[in-house]
Amino acid sequence: MLSKYEYNQSIPAKINGITEKHAKIEMEDGQSILLDLSKMPENIRDQDPVYITIHNQTQSEIQQKILAKKILNELLSKK
Repeated sequence: MLSKYEYNQSIPAKINGITEKHAKIEMEDGQSILLDLSKMPENIRDQDPVYITIHNQTQSEIQQKILAKKILNELLSKK
């Protein structure tokens, strides 16, 4: 878990192993994360260092945003 990083903080990292579909990214403090390359730009393989933006939202926060958006869309469609 990338607990010590701030929300939306960009941090330098190195690609430490890459396959066709995934890249293992290692932060300066040794923490690592597995990225799905299908959601990344093609040129990520050429970047050094890679900058990762941390979005540490919980599942409930994401669900609350989805629900709020659904309610807003419903209200707007009634006008």
